[in-house]
Amino acid sequence: MARHAAGALGHPAGNEHAGLALAVRSLLQRLQLHTVLLRRRSDPWLGDAFWARFSVILVNVWYGAPFFLIMYLAALKSVPDQLYEAAAIDGANWWQRIWFITLPMMRNIIAITTLFSLIVTFANFDIVRILTSGGPLDQTHLFATWAFQVGIQSSDIPLGACVSLFMVPILAVAAVFILRDVSKRGNEA
Repeated sequence: MARHAAGALGHPAGNEHAGLALAVRSLLQRLQLHTVLLRRRSDPWLGDAFWARFSVILVNVWYGAPFFLIMYLAALKSVPDQLYEAAAIDGANWWQRIWFITLPMMRNIIAITTLFSLIVTFANFDIVRILTSGGPLDQTHLFATWAFQVGIQSSDIPLGACVSLFMVPILAVAAVFILRDVSKRGNEA
């Protein structure tokens, strides 16, 4: 529901005082900047394959960034200060502290969040469905939206189920490799 609420920022359903986009537009109009900054482009963002893919990726990153940043912040807070103090005594510069202390201590969290991001992106249905419906020319389909188009909209349920189940082995292989690496590093500690 939160992803759909993000779209409501620009579409206040008739209320001219609601919506972040209208607030920014009215501010720019008051400052006389609207003619420069709000020029209409002749090419549509979601009509070109490159810009449609870029838009889907941008919205996906925007939607997932808070979770991942909080995970990385928690991982950074879990690195003991004594390691940084010992590295400073040994004469390590900033880059060496990042490379030899911070990243190795955060490697498990980075791996788990990468796996989570991979799974969520593969199963991401609503962003692609709302923005592009897989178009233009089926260039922005993910497995979930393609399975929906083939199975539900084209009335070929077995083929749609086959497409949706095609994700399972790919994600399973990725999960096995990532979790095996995390488990191996956990046993070393």
